[in-house]
Amino acid sequence: MSAHPHHLIDLFDLDRRFVLELFDLADRLRLKRKSRQAPKPLAGRTAAMVFHKPSLRTRVSFTVGMHELGGDVDRPGFGRGERRAGARARRTWPTY
Repeated sequence: MSAHPHHLIDLFDLDRRFVLELFDLADRLRLKRKSRQAPKPLAGRTAAMVFHKPSLRTRVSFTVGMHELGGDVDRPGFGRGERRAGARARRTWPTY
């Protein structure tokens, strides 16, 4: 796969070849999705799911996707006014 971006800010910044290879990979993963040969490229990885606005569909979609690819999710429950907890989490997550 061609060089991938470290951060995604604007879709127009993506290289066309990278996007086509990404869609090709997604098609191959989808074909093996429910089989025993299904690859687990995210095994041992954890995604921290922090959303500006809570969304059940988005949360469930991301959770199912991570689990199907072998990963796990962490969804902290920051309440209103808990900025200090959020700041601690931002410092802590990259260490794992």
